[in-house]
Amino acid sequence: MKKLALVLILSVVLGIGAYALKTGQSEKEAVVSSSQHAAMEPTPRPGSAGSRAKEAVDSFKAGDPEAAAPSAALLSADAAPRELTKSLAEMSDRESLASALSVEEQAWLRARGYPAAWELENLDLLDWDAIRRAASQGDAIAQTLLAEQLLRSGDTERARAMFAVASSHGSLYAHMRASLLHALSVDPAHVMHPQDAYVVFRLATALAAQLGDQRAADFAYAHTRHLTARERQSLDATVLRSLPEYHESWQRSMHQLGRPDLANLQMRPNRERWRPERRGEPPTLTVLQTPSRFRRPGGG
Repeated sequence: MKKLALVLILSVVLGIGAYALKTGQSEKEAVVSSSQHAAMEPTPRPGSAGSRAKEAVDSFKAGDPEAAAPSAALLSADAAPRELTKSLAEMSDRESLASALSVEEQAWLRARGYPAAWELENLDLLDWDAIRRAASQGDAIAQTLLAEQLLRSGDTERARAMFAVASSHGSLYAHMRASLLHALSVDPAHVMHPQDAYVVFRLATALAAQLGDQRAADFAYAHTRHLTARERQSLDATVLRSLPEYHESWQRSMHQLGRPDLANLQMRPNRERWRPERRGEPPTLTVLQTPSRFRRPGGG
């Protein structure tokens, strides 16, 4: 029963977007439907993920859904990065999760579907036609940016569905964001203990940490520090018991996707540089700021 429950949890997070693809169905209905039927729908396979992503993006966009050619912004490489000094204390949890301190760390993040911090801070400067086209072709970062835009507009349900689409394409960042929105959507009256609402979220962040993202632990703490120490200990104990099977479920999903590499441990670079206080240094970091390949022409 525990194994079935874990598979269902992961299927809900990964599969919620798949049910948002049904033509003519509202996103709200799709999200409800995905939660009810996630256990019956496998993670999208390589042969169907692209078409499903296109249908999902078309359901979220306004404008011409037939524009298929990638824009110049999509085809160009990221511009040369600039170095910026930032206070770690002043960085948001989301900015900290998506920032890179080196080119190697930036490559690690992009390979796992993390948007750049610059993209998250400058949504208004992005080329949304290019993003929608890329998202319809299965680009997990583009799908994640669409979700962030929907969330900023206040459309939480559609944002959660689009994060799940990106998660189904292997984005660890979107997997954590979809799980966080799930936690925040739980009615406290429907759980026995406050920490129960955060089990899925903590499993997602623990999975990211197990796959090499040491920043995931700080992201998890930022959203669970309102719990008491005893509640957090209880939550951690639940996660430790459940994580092995949860990891196995993620591995199966990534194998079905054709990306088994996304289920292997590879440490995010700069682990020690993210902890300057351990070396007795000021809590400041030199981060890379790389303008997005989705940057709108003339968009800064």
